[in-house]
Amino acid sequence: MWSRLLTWLRTPPNAEPASNADGAGEVPVRLGAEEARSLQAGHLPFAFFARNARAMRVNVEEPATPDMWDPDEHAPMKTMRVCAIRSILATKGLPPELIREVFIFADEGRELSMTRTEVTTYTFNACVRYLRTPCIFSRMQRNFLYRIEVDIDSHDQGWSQDPNRDWIGTYQGSYTWFELTLDRPLYMKDDVSEGSSSSDASTHSEHGASFEEIHRIFLTHNIHGVHAFKRHTIVLAPDQPIVQDARPGDSYSLWARTQYTGWANTVRYARVSLWLDWDA
Repeated sequence: MWSRLLTWLRTPPNAEPASNADGAGEVPVRLGAEEARSLQAGHLPFAFFARNARAMRVNVEEPATPDMWDPDEHAPMKTMRVCAIRSILATKGLPPELIREVFIFADEGRELSMTRTEVTTYTFNACVRYLRTPCIFSRMQRNFLYRIEVDIDSHDQGWSQDPNRDWIGTYQGSYTWFELTLDRPLYMKDDVSEGSSSSDASTHSEHGASFEEIHRIFLTHNIHGVHAFKRHTIVLAPDQPIVQDARPGDSYSLWARTQYTGWANTVRYARVSLWLDWDA
């Protein structure tokens, strides 16, 4: 591991980025002779990271809010199946409210997904949006969303100087992670129900549109000190506030986080999927 990192750090600053087996570009930074000896000994001084902070910042621009969700080629078939099932249940005398619960129990809903596949690395106490979904459109004003699923493919810097060597390869002592926020346009602020807005809600602007952060939750850490990409899937249930407080016009953002010098969060794939009531 250390020999691979040493080769990477010795790359001249004007060299072309090298590609690894996963297709992710490496970032060239400077390494002095004394720092090389420190690295081979298993540690690296703080001055190295401070001096190379700018070189190690990669693709930190936040993505714009997309206008369209990912296309779903199976949507016509799903719609036909739902109409057929709904007709059968109605002939059995089930009321619409119960039919709705049957569909939710069977995980039959309208799926909206947003995917990003750009390889991006975040460092130095990063709190940067990696993905934002389009705004949600629904005929129902609330209780139309019953599940959120987030897929992330990522890793940290691939090495660690943590004295707790047993933590490497686990989630303990990891200082790179992901968070999900529910964002609401400020023009909808008066429609927020009492108690749905978090106490530490913040506002941010994007291309002239301002959003208020309604909820922010932790999703997952990266595995500590492992360079291989790892896929994580997080499922959020309907009883969680970030799901049940969604309103038409809201959107969701996936944030890449890091803390402390030397920690890096590299993402190559993320997908946020929402399951809505068919009547929404």
